[in-house]
Amino acid sequence: MLKDLEPLSNLYSGFNCINLSISNILKYKNYPYFKSIWKQCGIHFFLPIDNSLGRLNGHYIPLKDELNLVHGIVLQNEEENDLETYISKVSKLVELGEPVFIYVDSYKLNHTNTPNSMLHCLLVTGVEQDAFLVVDDAYNFKGKISKTELYQSTKFDYGWPKKWTVSPNYSYISLNSATYELNENDYYHIISLNNKINNNNVSDEELKTIFNIPEDYNLIMGVEGMKAFSNNCKEYVRSNTLNRPIFNKLYSDLSNVANVHYLYAEFLKEAAVFNKEFLNLSEEYQHLGQGWKVASNMMLKGMMKRHEEMMERMLNKVTSLIPEAERVFEISLDFEKEFIS
Repeated sequence: MLKDLEPLSNLYSGFNCINLSISNILKYKNYPYFKSIWKQCGIHFFLPIDNSLGRLNGHYIPLKDELNLVHGIVLQNEEENDLETYISKVSKLVELGEPVFIYVDSYKLNHTNTPNSMLHCLLVTGVEQDAFLVVDDAYNFKGKISKTELYQSTKFDYGWPKKWTVSPNYSYISLNSATYELNENDYYHIISLNNKINNNNVSDEELKTIFNIPEDYNLIMGVEGMKAFSNNCKEYVRSNTLNRPIFNKLYSDLSNVANVHYLYAEFLKEAAVFNKEFLNLSEEYQHLGQGWKVASNMMLKGMMKRHEEMMERMLNKVTSLIPEAERVFEISLDFEKEFIS
């Protein structure tokens, strides 16, 4: 039983359920960078060929790869469809002192009161005869869930632009190869990766390895992606009725972009011990993230107020962020040229 593992809520602005759960495991394992392992901030937009509503995102690296990148953290993912075997394997890991990270559908869990199917995650920290003890950081919940309920919650469909089936899953973290002291070049390497996306400087071959682009979508990166997002929304509004699911989707996209800015800013802040200019760059991304957060909150208000008004205000906000983002991306590129080359 991992009795010392408590919910890790409100650690920083920008933490979602995945960030909270993984950081909580790392905190429990006394990993020094548990707050600042989140490092990707590459704005891109998937534009549908049929002019339906596209998808704005700031993540371009899978979770497993992001943890391993410079930090050397290994996230071991497993699947097991048999109920009894699944329960046995998860229980064994917990008994060995390993917090177990699990993707679930929050709609299938009683403590979340989620009205719709939604990708979520939590930690298993203990085992009883008929129940698992869990920590759900996002809901500040520590309690029991029946083994069958948890198992059933791991089976669902998720994804965009194409859905995939999530099978009964569990993951655990190994720090055997982890880096406990980053050097200055590690931070420069991450800046360079994000700059490639935000300044649209990725070769066709690199695109194939970074992004899984569906045939009926075009990928647009950086500031041009922001412009494409704005134009796509405007075109969509002209010929479609706005409803709650649309505002939910836009809120999710805009929150994602805001969050990656906040988290990247925290990552950069850690590097100020090497060069104080990292702190200035961190503050630029933090400020830009605040602008994206304002835009995302407008979509929340859009569910309660006049839809058209809040959509228009959100698009005006994104338009105002375009020159600001262009300026920040140029600062980051100049930073790379000055200190990396």
